[in-house]
Amino acid sequence: MMILLLPLLSHSTDPDLLLDFRAGDLAAAAAAAPSLNGFPCKPTSAVTSDGFFFDALTKEGNMSNISGSAVNSANVLTRKVLVGLVTTGNEYYSKVLGPWQMFVIPRGLHFQLNVGKGKALAITTFSSQLPGSLPLSKTIFASDPSIPEQFLNNS
Repeated sequence: MMILLLPLLSHSTDPDLLLDFRAGDLAAAAAAAPSLNGFPCKPTSAVTSDGFFFDALTKEGNMSNISGSAVNSANVLTRKVLVGLVTTGNEYYSKVLGPWQMFVIPRGLHFQLNVGKGKALAITTFSSQLPGSLPLSKTIFASDPSIPEQFLNNS
């Protein structure tokens, strides 16, 4: 009976992408650089942590919202949080974020660590059907540069 029920079990997840990520190079000519979806890409050696960083919410600007909902303080980050990721090529990227700052993290090994005084508030979103299921990489200790020891000791 159990063998007959096995096909009824389901497992949902997003398919793994062929690429870890590709950082756009808006200054390059489209024909001069490799492209993904028509946009020129930076060489991996030119990618920095600032390529994942976004702080436009810290400045005044047009924040028009066609859905009519408001931006609340509950949607923002308070205090300071160290955010980092390790690519499949063992490259480590990190940045300390303050209020209203954002860091885009491709799917894979990543972390957040409160480095400020007091409790921090961060909103984390996942783009996967199964966000909590990611096997731990064997290369966690081989990233370049290395993940801070303070974080690894507290894990």
